[in-house]
Amino acid sequence: MRNSKKSFPLYTGNPPFSRDFPVWLPFCFLSMMAARSAGSDQKGADAPDPKSGGTLRRLRIMLSRWRNDVMRRNESDPKSFLWMWLASLIVLLSLNACGREKSETPQERQEGQTEFISAAGGDSGTRDQPLAGAGDAEEGGDDAQREIEEADLVRIEGDTLYALNPYRGLFVIDVTNPDAPTIVGRARIYGVPVEMYFRDAFAYVVVSDYISYGGPEVAIDTAEFSPFQGSEVVIVDLTDRRNPGIVGRIAVEGYISDSRIVGDILYLVTNTWQCPSCTDIPGEISDNGPYTAVLSYEITGEGTLRAVDALEFPGNAFQIHVTTEAIFVAATDWQGEEETGVQTLLSYVDISDPQGTIALRDTVTVPGYVTDRFKLDAYGETFRIVTHSWDGGGISRLYVLDIHDPDRIETLSNIALGEGEQLFATRFDGPRAYLVTYYRVDPLFVIDLSDPSAPQIAGELEVPGWSVHIEPRGDRLIALGIDDTDGRRVSVSLFDVADPEAPALLSRVTFGEGYSSSSAFNDVKAFRVVDEMGLILLPYSAYTFEEGETGEGEEGREKFTNGLQLIDFTEEALVARGHVEQTGEIQRAFPHKGRLISLSPQELLVIDPTDRDHPVVTDEMELVRNVEDFAVVAGRGVEIATEQNFTEGARVLVVPADDPDVGEPLGGLGIDTVDNRVFTNGDFLYVVGRLPDTWASKVNVIDLSSPEAPVLRGSFLLPDDVQLGYGYNYWYGTGDDVVQIDGR
Repeated sequence: MRNSKKSFPLYTGNPPFSRDFPVWLPFCFLSMMAARSAGSDQKGADAPDPKSGGTLRRLRIMLSRWRNDVMRRNESDPKSFLWMWLASLIVLLSLNACGREKSETPQERQEGQTEFISAAGGDSGTRDQPLAGAGDAEEGGDDAQREIEEADLVRIEGDTLYALNPYRGLFVIDVTNPDAPTIVGRARIYGVPVEMYFRDAFAYVVVSDYISYGGPEVAIDTAEFSPFQGSEVVIVDLTDRRNPGIVGRIAVEGYISDSRIVGDILYLVTNTWQCPSCTDIPGEISDNGPYTAVLSYEITGEGTLRAVDALEFPGNAFQIHVTTEAIFVAATDWQGEEETGVQTLLSYVDISDPQGTIALRDTVTVPGYVTDRFKLDAYGETFRIVTHSWDGGGISRLYVLDIHDPDRIETLSNIALGEGEQLFATRFDGPRAYLVTYYRVDPLFVIDLSDPSAPQIAGELEVPGWSVHIEPRGDRLIALGIDDTDGRRVSVSLFDVADPEAPALLSRVTFGEGYSSSSAFNDVKAFRVVDEMGLILLPYSAYTFEEGETGEGEEGREKFTNGLQLIDFTEEALVARGHVEQTGEIQRAFPHKGRLISLSPQELLVIDPTDRDHPVVTDEMELVRNVEDFAVVAGRGVEIATEQNFTEGARVLVVPADDPDVGEPLGGLGIDTVDNRVFTNGDFLYVVGRLPDTWASKVNVIDLSSPEAPVLRGSFLLPDDVQLGYGYNYWYGTGDDVVQIDGR
């Protein structure tokens, strides 16, 4: 049997001496008295111990677990219920009395923590945060000393930029002079790096889809390890930023879908598609479907993570909402009952213990599925959730849940809207919610949630296209979306919601010719609103058509570009300014020392925005090359590198054979082919590829006798009927079409 609880040091199941009555109750009172005495001794101290409430919190969790256990096993036994409620009343009154005597003074920020502070109770939603702690301003409850920190791909510490790259691991870049950035260190991280946290001199890098098979050919830093597939948390020591070193790894089963640091605890939410041995007991995992796990690790400050607790429950959860008291996990059950269809299992995971113990308090089911994190929100003693289902051609629902008793979550109210339409952007902002659905036009709904038991549609506005993300700014909304009036092009809109009954579109800017998109559609952190500059940084991707030399359409070609668009914003209008093109899809852009730094997986750009209509690229740094083939000639490595859109020829680059990624290439030249294969003979390199415009096959002969200055000695076209395994944009070959014999 696979129990849903892997470890819990205080209480793991039924009371050891009695089935129903907790004989350990007297020990609880002794513990409470000790905790109360310790709390009174701290009165007048400069900063209360952040873990001083741990005993009381664990007792609350223990009581809750025992109560739920009795309810599950003795639902029809009045005597058991009587014992349960009497014991609960006595203990809770004692706990509350102890809690009231604790100091209410918030703890000062501890060394090594970020400036990301939990919002005060009653606040909700996400606002633009400093780069060092970008993320949710999720409601913090009454535990202000426990900060909520969200991971990101980039981090600025002084004049050092740490950038997590999906192909090359963790870059350490000196940006003291932003017009001349320098890579000073790199930590190789394998798998798919997703996000990272920083504490003291260590980075904690979350890696998904990590696969190793053991053996020296894949051993990392000569460390031995067993075959493994899943996720990892890689710990990088940054004490010497020029030589960052991997000092630890935590293997995690499944795919890490999200994470947070709260106080000194790292929480991971993972998804696994199979369950080896489970039951149908509530709180345990069914062997018929996937399951979600919540794991907690203590950040020790020594560059290590100590496993504290874990629990599992059914469904795949890709969306969470975090407060200092709880992680709300929304797991999708795609195999719901036939009459109900797809449904969401919303679980209240208690994380109130600052030492990291966790408990599943209650799980409720709501129809439909949750598409993104912004459809979840804790507000006061309520929780709001927006789901969508395709019943009747599409329907969206907003549910308000009462969470004042986490062990018995109840639905207060719900409201349906957007019948026959698809749900897109959602954003909660205090007592309001903003929802966008779409069929032929974009209705922006303003929902009044001031009475949680009776939400009302206060206002509605129809505009072309739809919004995928909303940034509230007081009585204004900045929305990223699609304008479908002439194709489907990325747009940014400014709405006036001062009068919730009459929302108005103040301004809209649209980009692209026919079709354009943005990396922020899938990662909203790529969309940055810089309030202090009155500037929006919008990554875009667009197709444009270039006419041929004669101006006739059939001789032209379609060109795909990525870039960063600058947009001015005020309370009244948006104004499109200039843009810069960049290689690769932009992941992050942010200001630094009067410049803008724009990062894609392939390169870093430094931009001078002084003239926003004509921003100037002051420096560009290549981070990753798209290498088609590699060979070793005369002890030197030779890379054939191309742009990923294959619309231009390749570069032949001479690099160190033992570490091709270090430093600048030793030498190089350009050739006019793509989809290349390389063959060697002595100091000569033969590059066989095709021309990007005509698909004709061609051979280039390169002399590498002087590696620092390679020379193109000649080239020739192959017959028209030779396409080297390629048809029109497709690979048909099953083997090698070019074979080298005896080195000739």
